Amino acid sequence: MRISIFFGLIPVLCNGADLVSSVPTTSQTGAGASYAPVSAFGRYVAFVSSANNLVTNDRGRQLDLFLHDLATGETRLVSTGNGSAGYPSFYGYGLVYAAEIDGISHIFAYDQNAGVNTQLTAGSLASPNGPPPNGSYRPIAPPDGNSVVFESTATNLVSEPDTNGLPDLFMRSLHVESNILVSAGAVPRGGSYPRQRFEASISPDGQRVAFVSRNIPAPTTNSVIRTEAFVRNMEDGSLMWASTNVESILGSAAAEYVCSHPLLSLDRDIVVFKVVAVRGGTNGLVLHHNLQSGETIVIASNSTPHVPCALSPGG
Repeated sequence: MRISIFFGLIPVLCNGADLVSSVPTTSQTGAGASYAPVSAFGRYVAFVSSANNLVTNDRGRQLDLFLHDLATGETRLVSTGNGSAGYPSFYGYGLVYAAEIDGISHIFAYDQNAGVNTQLTAGSLASPNGPPPNGSYRPIAPPDGNSVVFESTATNLVSEPDTNGLPDLFMRSLHVESNILVSAGAVPRGGSYPRQRFEASISPDGQRVAFVSRNIPAPTTNSVIRTEAFVRNMEDGSLMWASTNVESILGSAAAEYVCSHPLLSLDRDIVVFKVVAVRGGTNGLVLHHNLQSGETIVIASNSTPHVPCALSPGG
């Protein structure tokens, strides 16, 4: 059996395909490798695998995080500890990821140059804010490497009381080692599922975070509970309602819909996201919203629901 990841299958602009991970047919391993983001200039690929013979220092944990250098052919074990790892995201000189320690997920930053892991959520605790998994997960980092955005059920990451009983979205500054609550204003709402996913994205300079939430009330008098798209300005803390025009686009004040997979342009002024009507909607809309003008354009009306789309740097 041969377990492989092909670089050419990663959705980036590249030529050809290179074999990133492989094990010989005589190896004894139970699963393959998956979830493989690529670094900005295409040299490194990070991937998660349960194979225990890709490197010589693998102690056989469930899922490990590996880093493959396409220039040298070297594969390096990144994750440490006694639990599974996942959600790798590259930044300038390293990557961030989530890994379990004694059943609680934490966020780590890995410095590629030094080969050193730093645990970013060492003080976070398991909490009643949502069902398992407990802890912090789904980190993303902008290219400048100054911050990381992640989801967490922990209640002690910021100085303000966190008593909403929900997972929240946070930004951590990697230089001053402080956390900011991005999903401020989230409250329990009727019928909402506490294991909410924010599907966050971050602008390249780390100054704006786009996300979706069913637990942050939109600034409208409509009482229909929807999963809306928002953008948090990290410079002044203001919250922009990116899905403000969806109701008029769907043609019903009582429309129930779910927004998903928001993406920000390089200049931070454009957010693209998907919308699916809860009742009677089979295909998804792809919307292009200008945060400066407030204009929303329908790009596609027959997109596959809940499948992420891509956005060019200029939006």
